[in-house]
Amino acid sequence: MIALAALIALFVGCKKNEPAAVELKGISFAEESVSIEKGGQKALSLVFTPADVTDKSVTWLTSNPAVATVSDGIVTGVGAGQADISAKAGVYTATCKVTVTITLKGIQLEKEISLCRDETATLTAMLDPSDATADITWESSDETVVTVKDGELTGVGVGTATVTAKAGSIKAECAVTILPPKGAVDLGIELTREDGTTYKLYWAECNLGAEKPDDYGDYYAWGETAPKSDYSWETYKWCNGASNKLTKYCNKANTDCWDGEGSPDGKTVLDPEDDAAHVQLGGKWRMPTMKEMEALLALKSKEDYTWEEFGEVAGVRITRKSTGAVLLLPAAGYRDNTSVLSAKLTCQYWSSTGFLGGAYMGPYDATVLFFRKGATIGSGTAYDPRNRGFSIRPVTE
Repeated sequence: MIALAALIALFVGCKKNEPAAVELKGISFAEESVSIEKGGQKALSLVFTPADVTDKSVTWLTSNPAVATVSDGIVTGVGAGQADISAKAGVYTATCKVTVTITLKGIQLEKEISLCRDETATLTAMLDPSDATADITWESSDETVVTVKDGELTGVGVGTATVTAKAGSIKAECAVTILPPKGAVDLGIELTREDGTTYKLYWAECNLGAEKPDDYGDYYAWGETAPKSDYSWETYKWCNGASNKLTKYCNKANTDCWDGEGSPDGKTVLDPEDDAAHVQLGGKWRMPTMKEMEALLALKSKEDYTWEEFGEVAGVRITRKSTGAVLLLPAAGYRDNTSVLSAKLTCQYWSSTGFLGGAYMGPYDATVLFFRKGATIGSGTAYDPRNRGFSIRPVTE
């Protein structure tokens, strides 16, 4: 009994000498955020408060296992993106934001691409590896030829340029060729503007309103943007029922022909909103100027001009000898009141140029390009009353 009492006293004395448990007051990560590569690993450092807490058991969680996984505080990068790694200890939780990246090794683009002016196309930057993360920037070597935004190309002017996709020091290039607009014929005509700059002129392959080159297409009064059934002064848009009652495009010297507000406007060239080719086709399409029509006529002395019948239609075929480019001009004749006159005999096309003055030209006239059937094709520029319905052959630069 004495020995048993001594053992009990010894045991009680030992328990009294054990240290008390240290209670957890909080946890946190040494870093609020970290970055690792896909396939890489990183040990997260968890800080306990107080540092000598008795129970340091932790439960680990990931918000997105497709991006990052975690085991015993070791994070493994699975896929590009971000994930929140959480540590739970007792009632406390700490979170570290993990970003997983994939280093870009290369970019691939199509080597070359062609599109027409005013068209768009999309370049896709292929990344190596395919799941790499990269901030791609795009550049064009000549924005007068092609522009690029987020890989989308827009043809601005005929020519060639290089489009580059870059990410840091890594880049890829694509040679871009911008062709003439769809439906344009290149007859090799280059002209100089009043400011000294030059441009290349393209003619539409069809009359306005036609679906193919050997169709007549529609007829238009000068300065009107839609065809109609009656081409008379009574129906003409820019007058009050008669040729001497003009309401737009009247020479300032011809006050006796003016019936609009204020004084005559003196306009001699169609405004874009009154240009049927521009209104219907958009972009840079428009009616040709008198100067541009004269440039077409100038080809007659050096290129092939023939009067032919093609299908149900007759007209002029202009062939560029050096390139084989062909422009067909159907002899649609013209409309006067409700009648169609001179079909298969004459081609008559409005220019955008109105009254030029002269002994025989009235303020109610506008200038035209014409071709006539004959052993030697009659051709030239002339003027006609604006109410008549003529063909329109659009042009673009």
